[in-house]
Amino acid sequence: MLTEGCRPLDSAAHLRLACGQPPPPQGEEFIFPAFTPDPSCPTWDAMSAPLYNKDILRLAASIPHHHRLPAPQASVERRSPTCGSRVTVDVQMADGRLADIGLDVKACALGQASASLMAAQAIGMSADELADARDKLTAYLSGASDDLDFWPGLAVLAPARGYPARHASIRLGFEAIAEAARMADA
Repeated sequence: MLTEGCRPLDSAAHLRLACGQPPPPQGEEFIFPAFTPDPSCPTWDAMSAPLYNKDILRLAASIPHHHRLPAPQASVERRSPTCGSRVTVDVQMADGRLADIGLDVKACALGQASASLMAAQAIGMSADELADARDKLTAYLSGASDDLDFWPGLAVLAPARGYPARHASIRLGFEAIAEAARMADA
């Protein structure tokens, strides 16, 4: 998990508060402050500037649809055994397309950023399109493909490709939404 000093940060709200910033007022953009982890922390060696740059931290702090749906057609939770990151996705489908999504994201900054990118573009897609995106992300992270054009914004996560321990967290949101959409569409 991303740490501030050695204190785990398990949500975008914690990320904001750890940097001394309250959540932005409704409707205002959050400008993420500079983030410098404590080098004496034992997890410092696992962190690197390209992985935790301001674009990733901005995405992590501004996840769209970051609320659970009151009556979802399907809900799926995915958890990374490597770092403990967890993403829960609630979905509503209409006419074979994603009509609404709700998220509960308790993940590292990379998992939060990936979930943010996923949630920003998923509405209107079919279960097959979401499964295809999940598979293409997995192929990219594993090195089987160099294509990132299948989903807007994913290039920001390209530095994480060389860190296999981070891949499970990055895939969580895409895996959960693909499965939830398939279940709701069935």
